[in-house]
Amino acid sequence: MRSTSNKYKPYSEEEINKFKKILVIQTAFIGDAILTSSFIRALKEYMPDSSIDILVIPETENIFKKNRRLNRVIVFDKRRLSKRIGSFLKALLVIKREKYDLAFSVQSSFTSSMLMLIPGIKERVGFHFQKFITRSIIHIRGLHMRLRILRLMEVLSNKKFDDRTEIFWNYEEEEKALSLTSKFYGRKIIGIAPGSAMNTKQYPEKYYGEVISKLLRYNVVIFLLGGSNDSVIGKRLSAISNEQIINVAGELTLLESAALINKLDLLVSSDSAPMHIANAVGTDVIAIFGPTVKELGFFPYRKKDKILEVELECRPCGKHGHKECPLKHFRCMLDLKPEVVFDEIKKSLRID
Repeated sequence: MRSTSNKYKPYSEEEINKFKKILVIQTAFIGDAILTSSFIRALKEYMPDSSIDILVIPETENIFKKNRRLNRVIVFDKRRLSKRIGSFLKALLVIKREKYDLAFSVQSSFTSSMLMLIPGIKERVGFHFQKFITRSIIHIRGLHMRLRILRLMEVLSNKKFDDRTEIFWNYEEEEKALSLTSKFYGRKIIGIAPGSAMNTKQYPEKYYGEVISKLLRYNVVIFLLGGSNDSVIGKRLSAISNEQIINVAGELTLLESAALINKLDLLVSSDSAPMHIANAVGTDVIAIFGPTVKELGFFPYRKKDKILEVELECRPCGKHGHKECPLKHFRCMLDLKPEVVFDEIKKSLRID
């Protein structure tokens, strides 16, 4: 059996030269998937002759399908109970057949451990509290999540790698974004992503309405973004103006949304996927944080990004927010008045 002390040692050059086929397991949602992109780039940069595959959930498959650094995307439908067991067994068969030399687990779940152990992958890398791994990286709290994930490279090299995130789309998606924005050349284009998977991470719709109404006094165009679950709130907010507001919530694919966000002058978002997309495409972000805090590791990291929040003793009340405020007051959002958000938008866009 391998010595426990070896778990914290980097691989030798001789061992690294044997790693020709590599698997990365990333089965979290969209934001986490995007934050893995800097690790994938670093892995391919350091081992350019290796073949790198990734295992993901259906919701994030398209994020990785256009990533030229990857050889193959394997899908594991772990969240739908009716398909979980069958999808798990299918993924195991694919992994066993591919005979990977090395695997990295971005999540520290038992399922991820089994996906490496059962097919017989001999070298399995993860964070120190994960089961059945052969090399460990200490999980450091407080780091931005992209940097935590990038630290997995330390088993291979102590080199400092580019930590910027990235996302890829094709010509058709670029054309879609251009068709939506080209007519507004010369005007400031703002994106607002009003929704969130958890209610407490969502800035109140009434407040967004007030912010939008104030913005309409200026020569700006506002795109309302989000998934199908956000289409209703998008429709209500877009009714404020037929000329300056375009509601595309629920109408674009994830990569079409990325191409559109790339064309914006600014994105206003909650702690959610559009915020991470904006960072990956180089668009400035104003992020509205309620139940979550920067210290959890998920925040906009570019120089001009801004986080708006209210300091309260009850924050954070959870890593992912809740359906409703546990203390029933929802002050983390209600105390952050629309005037504050509006003033920050004005500063970022330099409009007066």
